[in-house]
Amino acid sequence: MPNLIAIAQDACINCRYTRMKCQACRSVCPVALDSSDELGMNCSDCGLCISVCPADAITSENYSANGFERLLCEPGTVRLACRRRQEDSEWPCLGFLSERLLLALAYSPEATGRPIIIDSAGCAACNASVFKHIDDIIGETNILLRALGKKTIAVLAPGEKNDFRPKAVSRRQFFSHLFGAAVTTVTEVMAPGLRGKSRLPRLVWFDQYAKPSIDSGVAVQQQVFKSLTISQACDGCGICAGICHRKALTVQIDGHVLQMSHDPLVCVDCGVCVEHCPHAAIKMCTVETLNKRMAHIAELPVCRDCGMHFQPVGGHSICMDCLLKAKLQVIW
Repeated sequence: MPNLIAIAQDACINCRYTRMKCQACRSVCPVALDSSDELGMNCSDCGLCISVCPADAITSENYSANGFERLLCEPGTVRLACRRRQEDSEWPCLGFLSERLLLALAYSPEATGRPIIIDSAGCAACNASVFKHIDDIIGETNILLRALGKKTIAVLAPGEKNDFRPKAVSRRQFFSHLFGAAVTTVTEVMAPGLRGKSRLPRLVWFDQYAKPSIDSGVAVQQQVFKSLTISQACDGCGICAGICHRKALTVQIDGHVLQMSHDPLVCVDCGVCVEHCPHAAIKMCTVETLNKRMAHIAELPVCRDCGMHFQPVGGHSICMDCLLKAKLQVIW
């Protein structure tokens, strides 16, 4: 049986950074894969790997963006259930949900006052890992929503009947779905077995809908968003900011001082900056306020040749201009 999931190598941090050994997807997989197993073997299609990937790199045949985009943009109650609980559901399982996805729903254009209801009543009997995951993310999301003055997410209690009803489909939606199905059929006929796997752009949706509206100054004890601490071992090289794929870390040089800022709402705690810091100066930590803040101020070293302050690269004690001059003198 072909794999239901795959990894988009252009996005996966293990493929983009040679030092990274991210195991987020494997660590939550109920199949308990080890490092020698191929991701997707005996896949139960629970979606947990999708929910924890820090780069939205997991692609799947059964978790497309279309269904969730409709929830983000259509008015009315949001009802989330798997196909076991609701036959016409878009998703085989709710394991793909994450705090950022739920926050995107809570802040989407039609979100004002609308209820969000999740049917996880059957998850405990079906998949204990998914049940714990759903319980955890709803709990953490509701902590944030309460602190931010937003309506919290409701959950169907065990044994409670699911009375979710299919939404009426507009004429435009009908023809859109029909056309999409036709394209899929033609693709299967022309290239059997190459049905495209798609990615859920969770981070894009969060950045678009939730991040601009979240009051980052509100103090709340939470575990979703992380910050970092930078020790005095930092020499201001700026490698961490240069390789951050989310641009959560930014640097600004003011004279002989380098100022480093960090935005918890952008950071996904991927560990790229931690692993690549040449002085092991960075550690992740929890925060109570979500505002962008000054993380570190470093005094830039002085070049031993020209006496000017410079941003060090690779442990050199001279600036780049002096280094290039020295190399040119050797050549000529």
